Amino acid sequence: MMKNNKFIIRDTIIILIAIFMSFNIKAQGKLFPNKLEKWSIGAGVGAAEFYGDLVSDKLSPGFTLQLNTVVDSYHSLQAEFVMGRLTGNRLFNSNQIAGEMFDAEFMELDFNFLINISSLFDKELNFDNNRLTKKYQDRSINFMAKFGFGLNMFRTKRNELNGEQFINSYGYEWQWENNFKHAGTKHVPWNKNIVEKTLVLGFVTNYKISQKVAINFSATSRIGGNDKWDAMINQKDDMFMFYSLGTTYKITD
Repeated sequence: MMKNNKFIIRDTIIILIAIFMSFNIKAQGKLFPNKLEKWSIGAGVGAAEFYGDLVSDKLSPGFTLQLNTVVDSYHSLQAEFVMGRLTGNRLFNSNQIAGEMFDAEFMELDFNFLINISSLFDKELNFDNNRLTKKYQDRSINFMAKFGFGLNMFRTKRNELNGEQFINSYGYEWQWENNFKHAGTKHVPWNKNIVEKTLVLGFVTNYKISQKVAINFSATSRIGGNDKWDAMINQKDDMFMFYSLGTTYKITD
């Protein structure tokens, strides 16, 4: 969990600095104009890296869908759907036989606020807003800070590493017969799974191929308001990093 805390502290400090600088910009115009502009849709593939009581030994696959809208030259809003898997293990000794592991699948809906860090450091920041807007539109690469909140729906099970003896689960029927032989094999419907709040902190790099199409790479931490993703309760919140590569298409100008 030490690495977990380092990620949280690092991301939080950098995001707060970016927010502070963003809200102290002396440019013309309102932060939230009456009309939102430049709607775009996006999709990408990614991989999750888990940090909790059990820790990832490999990346787990996932994908993401987004709906974005630009507020002004510095800020944009995003609704994001993420779906994927989380895995991790803990060894009891060095022979890599005795230990425990977990396997989880999740769906998450996030609402995010993005700050264009690149525009904050433009030399023309304090000049005419029309020049700044044009500079923003012409720039090929943009770096953005990202923060938001989400709802994460998941199911997970934890087994012994050797022999996969059932230990604990959430979102699966507890079949206790025959010493839990079939426990963790039959999941409950998605609408009966646990839903937890998450805090989203991260960064996005955006490269424009054209005025309509861009490629995005993001590295985002999702900090859970629970200690259940790895089906092991230890009074500490779990988190995972989600790395994604995708594309966005601007549907309005």
